[in-house]
Amino acid sequence: MRLAKKTRMHLDAVAGLEPAGFRPHLCNTTAAAIIARLPQRGEQEQDCLLWLPPPMPTGKPAMTIAALCSLLIATMALLALPAKAAASIDIAVTRNHASQQAYFDIRASGFARATPERVWQVLTDYERQPDFVPNLLRARILSRNGPEVLLEQDGRSGFFIFQRAVHLQVLITEKSPTTIDVALVSGDMTRYSARWSMSPAEQAGVSGTRIDYTGAVEPNFFVPPLIGNAIVQTDIRKMLEAVITELEK
Repeated sequence: MRLAKKTRMHLDAVAGLEPAGFRPHLCNTTAAAIIARLPQRGEQEQDCLLWLPPPMPTGKPAMTIAALCSLLIATMALLALPAKAAASIDIAVTRNHASQQAYFDIRASGFARATPERVWQVLTDYERQPDFVPNLLRARILSRNGPEVLLEQDGRSGFFIFQRAVHLQVLITEKSPTTIDVALVSGDMTRYSARWSMSPAEQAGVSGTRIDYTGAVEPNFFVPPLIGNAIVQTDIRKMLEAVITELEK
C-alpha cells in the first residue's frame, strides 16, 4: 500500500461553495487511517489523510470505514456553517505558529444587558457555572488566598465523535471589578491561559457591559487539524452565549 500524501482540504468545499468539485471517494483504508481522494484546486486528484481514529474498544462492534468517513465530512460541514444569531458575539480563532509550540489564539467579545457588577458576580461564582455553561460538568474551589483562587474543573470539548473529557486545575487571579486572569496549573492542556475583561457599554441605546475574552489554548490530545479552529470556536461561542443568557435573566 502506498502512503497517502497529506494535503489540506478547505472547509468551504464541505460548506457547499464548491459542490461540483467536491467528490470524495474512498481510495484506501487501513485499520489506522481513513484516506479519501479529493480533487484539489487547479491540480490533479490527490490522496488526503482525513482522520486517524482512536483504537476501537475491544468487544464492541466497529464502525465501518465508510461510515466514519461520512460522519467526518458531515461534522466538517456542520462546523463550517454560520452560527445562528443569538447573543451579539464576535469570535476569531486562529492557529498561531509564531512560537516553538503552536496553539489556538482566541479573541471573543459580547454585550450583555447587565451591569458590570452583575457580570463580575456571575463570572466569579465558579462553582455554580456548571449549572448554565454547556460542557462544563464540575467546578470546585480547592483554595482561596485573597484575589487568587485555585480551581478544579471537569468538562467536555469537541463535536460528535471528536468529543473528549477535559480535566484542569487553574489559578485564577481576580482584579476587581474589571479583569479575571486564568493560568494553567495542570491538566489536559499543554498551554492554557485566558482573560475575562468587562467594561460599561451601550448598544442600540441600551446600557450594559461589554465582555471580552482572550485565550491561548493547546490541548495535549489529538484535535483533527481540518476542524480544530471550528471546534474551538464552537466551544467558546457556546460558553459566551450561556454566560450572556444567564446575565440577562
